[in-house]
Amino acid sequence: MLNFSSPWETYEFLKREKAYLPYTEEDLEQDSQAISNLLATE
Repeated sequence: MLNFSSPWETYEFLKREKAYLPYTEEDLEQDSQAISNLLATE
């Protein structure tokens, strides 16, 4: 999805964006729901 050539590039991107690991499946579900709610209100 991000098209980085190495895991380190992905890690650096996540670190820069303050998306710290571990990022659980529950975290993903919560974020997905928040995005869906935001898009539904537009």
